[in-house]
Amino acid sequence: TTNIEHPAVNGSISWLEKQGFESTRINVDNQGKFDPDELEKSIQDNTVLVALHQANHDLGVIQPISEAATFTSQRGIPLFVDATLSGGWLPIDVHQLEVDLLALAPHRFYGPKGVGVLYKKRSSPVESLIHGGMQENELRAGTENVAAIVGAGIAAIHAISEFDKRFHHTTKLQQQLLNGIRKIVGGIHLNGPEPGSERLPHHLSISTEGVEGEGQALAMDLRGVAIHAGSACTTKSMQIPPSLSAIGRNADLARGTTLWGIGDTSTEDEILETIDIFSIVTSKLRSISPVSD
Repeated sequence: TTNIEHPAVNGSISWLEKQGFESTRINVDNQGKFDPDELEKSIQDNTVLVALHQANHDLGVIQPISEAATFTSQRGIPLFVDATLSGGWLPIDVHQLEVDLLALAPHRFYGPKGVGVLYKKRSSPVESLIHGGMQENELRAGTENVAAIVGAGIAAIHAISEFDKRFHHTTKLQQQLLNGIRKIVGGIHLNGPEPGSERLPHHLSISTEGVEGEGQALAMDLRGVAIHAGSACTTKSMQIPPSLSAIGRNADLARGTTLWGIGDTSTEDEILETIDIFSIVTSKLRSISPVSD
């Protein structure tokens, strides 16, 4: 695995380590991408699983999963792919990718919360961690949330049928938002690759000099714009995200990091308004911030 996995994956690996398993976490480059060759070198004779994300939650970088799958398949090692952020926003063909297990989060593509998807190749052995029922082919005991499952399926159908429209729409607004912020706010650092083929089309991670991201998020919220400070999928924690440390961001820039998501209903007018609000908020916070020069 890598040193910038989502807390859900990293936490599971840490739990396995407490049970006696060993793990190897390879480093990433300054854009957050892992080197497939380094991953291959890290595989040992007793390796039982390779766990990777298709796109990083904190950096938006798209990983070379196909290259990694080439040698995991050759060596007969199961490959688990966390596609919970990329599902609905990147093309996913489990057969083409040659993955054994792949996770999706329907709420990421406008499905309901509280339901998830796990693709499992028929030949991949999976042991249930929740016992006491026959549901889901005895892989997960408990009454199914049928309404959420149906909603997830409908969301997936819409994600496929509207994929091109959503992709091009958010890609355009992503570039507009980044260009606008860079134009009127100084000291801006983009985390992860520039918009393009190596980055998710709806995601930005921005570090701002001389201000704390938590303050920006709170002030933006009061003006009707929701952004996130710190690491993805965490609350009440302003620890420096491992992904930012991994790409070399110092503590001050890491604390000034905010995550931005662009949706298929976002408009150009909303982007322009958001840029203005971000500029006003940042200027005000810098004037009173102890971390500002």
